[in-house]
Amino acid sequence: MADKNVVTVEGNLTRDAVLIEKEGRTPVSLLRVACNRSRKNRRTGDWENHPRFFGVKVYGPAATEAATFVKGQKVLVNEGYLDSYTKGEGDGRHDVVSIVAGNGPDAITRVQKAGEQSEGSTASDAEPTPAAADSSKPSAGSRTKASTKGKSTKGKSTKSKARS
Repeated sequence: MADKNVVTVEGNLTRDAVLIEKEGRTPVSLLRVACNRSRKNRRTGDWENHPRFFGVKVYGPAATEAATFVKGQKVLVNEGYLDSYTKGEGDGRHDVVSIVAGNGPDAITRVQKAGEQSEGSTASDAEPTPAAADSSKPSAGSRTKASTKGKSTKGKSTKSKARS
């Protein structure tokens, strides 16, 4: 059975996208996406948001379009994958994990926030999704779903699953 490494993230940009273009190289845009995870505080009974921040890389033609995204916009990274590398040496050595957007036309799209007026539609603009009507748990306004199964890193098998 093949390994599976698929990530879908919807959240707000914490800074403007950065486009890196070098002669003879594939363009890449770097984005930072924030997602809230809601949890119920056992002591108070209140729902609390716990933000998560993800670095996202977009390659190729989609990178040029993603470079127009600005801080505060809501985006959807659809069918991306997790990528990691080791940085530093000795005691300062650590793994860096980022999300790489897929190559399809809808790999990364803007999502219209509730109450926001459309300035014109493009093929990459996603329609807003109505929040689920569940009065027992408030909507966090963003969602994160990541799944990796059997991903091997230097002979070590890692399995992780994050849900909001």
